[in-house]
Amino acid sequence: MAMSRHSKSDISRAMAQMPGGLFVMTSAWEGHAGAVLAKWVQPCSDNPAMVMVAINRGQHIEPMLRNSRSFVLCQIAESDRFLLRKFNGTNGTNGTNGNGHHDDDPLASMMTTVAPSGAPIVGRAMTYLDCEIIRHIELESDYRIYVGQVHAGAVLNQGTPAVQFGGNGSSPAAHTPAP
Repeated sequence: MAMSRHSKSDISRAMAQMPGGLFVMTSAWEGHAGAVLAKWVQPCSDNPAMVMVAINRGQHIEPMLRNSRSFVLCQIAESDRFLLRKFNGTNGTNGTNGNGHHDDDPLASMMTTVAPSGAPIVGRAMTYLDCEIIRHIELESDYRIYVGQVHAGAVLNQGTPAVQFGGNGSSPAAHTPAP
């Protein structure tokens, strides 16, 4: 089958129509905690329950993910402007020291609890999923994919999930489709 060539702008416009939920991805290792905005999260298995998460390369959380082999996904509510502002537009590479640890704890100003894996759970999140990393996929792109098996999770707070259309924008804008 012959495929016609489409411009990058055509592809970008088409991909911008794909919705994605906004999550804070956390991890911890040796007393250090990390958190980044994850815009691309997708369930990928029911039995066992698994999710896949794509995050930009070079995030300060990556050494914690590799060492702990775990992460927590905390779902952001559409109305939670604090979390949206706190993690908006940050790529996670600023403020790291030579060991790959973030100098300032990104969760210091928030109420958190600890998941069974040891990663922080953001108390103001709608839901959380505690995951063990079972695959790490290196892509020839600006993102890496982490596949996690879900071992624990719960609904923490009611609300409407924050949604972003397209994933290549640097500043996520929460949007909920009209009923």
